[in-house]
Amino acid sequence: MRAWQALLGVGGAALLVALPWLLPPFYANLLCFIAIYGGVATGLILLTGYAGLVSLGQGAFYGIGAYGAVVLAGSYGVDPWLSLLLGTLLAATAGYLVGLPILRLSGHYLALATLAWGIIATILFTQLASITGGPNGFTHVPVLSLFGLDFIDPGHFYYLTLVFAVLAVAALASLIRSRAGRAVRAMRSSEAAAASVGMEVGRIKLQVFVLAAALAGLGGALFAYFIAFISPSAFDLGASIRLLTMAMIGGAHPLGEGRGQERGQLQGPAPVIGVARHGPAGGVQDGDGLHAGLHGHGHHPVAQPAGPLVGQERGARPVSRL
Repeated sequence: MRAWQALLGVGGAALLVALPWLLPPFYANLLCFIAIYGGVATGLILLTGYAGLVSLGQGAFYGIGAYGAVVLAGSYGVDPWLSLLLGTLLAATAGYLVGLPILRLSGHYLALATLAWGIIATILFTQLASITGGPNGFTHVPVLSLFGLDFIDPGHFYYLTLVFAVLAVAALASLIRSRAGRAVRAMRSSEAAAASVGMEVGRIKLQVFVLAAALAGLGGALFAYFIAFISPSAFDLGASIRLLTMAMIGGAHPLGEGRGQERGQLQGPAPVIGVARHGPAGGVQDGDGLHAGLHGHGHHPVAQPAGPLVGQERGARPVSRL
């Protein structure tokens, strides 16, 4: 039995590595989005599925990581790889500062507080136009490069996003099987019972919230470098709802058993991205970064498959780098 499991694992890993070369170029873009959102959904699976904390403001941390990384690199000359780390740290710091007051709430009140935070963050992304570019977006995004290889082609960028997703799900699996993970699950079952045996419930909540924010920030930074164009509409309430929907589809329902949920973290993004690709135009607005990436904006112009595309009738075209 273990031999078969090992064989399936090796076969699955080989398939993941080979996918960009087996599929048409357009689908390499989709694979990148699935991996990015899968990594971000991992944080929400921990936050919502295991800790039982519903967040409707995860798009804000996603945006802070994105803007933090590309603004530091594009406007202030920070090394792009270092900016990935700094964008993640900015999102984690924001998670800490926001989590301190709002995690005193629970249930619907917590969800409403995170909703308000997400709206405030979107307003800030729009109003701080001198830094973020405001509604016109930010386009001065450098190219990630390693040992002379520029990560411009989606087939190459896919491996960066795959590493992110795999490390995120591996970290979640390891955490849940650890003593800290058992504490998180105990807290979700009964905060009063967890506190009665000496667990610091408030500290555990804050740590989980910050970790989910950090994963969202790193995912946002990769997203920004991938499409080379970001605007506030990519991180609005709709983005938070999409991220939560992905996590729910992947198994993060707060009323679920919480078992094996880390295995489903890549299952959630795929159908949501598929709806954005094939669904009604109203589901993804013109300014949305997902729409931009699916239609070849930024560094990654792609060959479109045959058939009508969202936004094609509105004359969607690639955005040139400035």
